[in-house]
Amino acid sequence: MHHKTDFKLKSSPLTLSMDPGSDEVIVQNLYVSIDPYQLNRMKSYSSSQERAAYAIAISPGEAINTYGVGRVVASTNPKFEKGDIVAGLPNWGEFTLVKAGGMLNKLDSIGFPLSYHIGILGVSGLSKETDLKSTLKRYFTDGIDIYFDNVGAEMQAEAVSNMNMNGRVAVCGMISEYTDDRNRATPSMMDVIYKRILSTTCGLLRTGKILVLADISDGVETIPSAFIDLFTGQNIGIKIVQERVALWN
Repeated sequence: MHHKTDFKLKSSPLTLSMDPGSDEVIVQNLYVSIDPYQLNRMKSYSSSQERAAYAIAISPGEAINTYGVGRVVASTNPKFEKGDIVAGLPNWGEFTLVKAGGMLNKLDSIGFPLSYHIGILGVSGLSKETDLKSTLKRYFTDGIDIYFDNVGAEMQAEAVSNMNMNGRVAVCGMISEYTDDRNRATPSMMDVIYKRILSTTCGLLRTGKILVLADISDGVETIPSAFIDLFTGQNIGIKIVQERVALWN
């Protein structure tokens, strides 16, 4: 069993100076998730370290990343501006430097507390976007109700992932597959299922039929004890740490 003394809190200077064109983003962490799977990352070997990118092994002295929500305080990435609320994989800490290509997405709170997006609504922040999916989102901001498909493959997959609930697809052809049968259409059913779950869950939250249980502690210094509490039955609901950092103007 791990103990609080197994963790060390480190401090280092923070600079907002980044090379132009580096596509880096500095995020002020607002809420970070404390999850049991981190224990497997700390082991010398666990099969889960090979199955999921977010569960890779952690070496002693290395910063621990997790799912979290934060605010952009500086950016050289044209997709993000100062003040944007984002979700991604920040470090257990007060600030995170997200390198080019790092997992980070803008987060729409849809009227709920940001802490909800760590727990009950947490999956929404980590949906990875391809260029095509981003383009469809930009031109069909309210989603797609009807899609006439004669392309197939990636086009069909991304269109389906942007469909509204109860949307319809008319399949005319699969031209992208005619000359290369490796281009099979593989729509992500997780996108379809998640939209249904999100819609239902939000409705139940707004009517008070679902109550959220979250155990939220304050300050980065509480992270070690918050993690240990997961394995001693001290937490109620999902364990979250809220950072006590003054907001940047």
